[in-house]
Amino acid sequence: FGPYEWAIRLPSVFAGLLAAFVLERIVRRGYGQPAGHIAGAFAVLAPPLVLASRASTVEPTLTLLGLGGVIFGLRAFEEDSPGEAPLAGVLFGLGFLTKGYAVGLFVLPLLVALLFRPRLFGLGRTKRALALLTGSFVLTAGLPFLLVAHFRPEALAAEAVQIMETHK
Repeated sequence: FGPYEWAIRLPSVFAGLLAAFVLERIVRRGYGQPAGHIAGAFAVLAPPLVLASRASTVEPTLTLLGLGGVIFGLRAFEEDSPGEAPLAGVLFGLGFLTKGYAVGLFVLPLLVALLFRPRLFGLGRTKRALALLTGSFVLTAGLPFLLVAHFRPEALAAEAVQIMETHK
């Protein structure tokens, strides 16, 4: 693209638009088509999302990854789709790598929604889906640490020594 302003801002714009579409699909899944369209339109026109999408920040990317994790997590828990849970975990892990613990704004509501549906826990598939989601989340979020530990153990050891010295 080159060093142009639009090349820096364009990914945030696309992430914001895709996040609004994913939100529309989530709401539509639970409350019907009219509610989904209203939620999607509100998300596209909401000032925080519009400003974040124009300013080239990580919030639209985090929103897209978090909502993507929610929709695939819902599908994994409700429809017994074995490939959906790891995909949700990978999206949540990428969201963690994008903005750290802020991905909890998406993971926690999914888990709370799961707690309010206790009949799903009686099925073995929910426990399996939760284990797959958690495992893929931990692997994705911890991948940079594992790569540094594998390819540059001396950098990891030096960092560990520095942390130990500051906490004495």
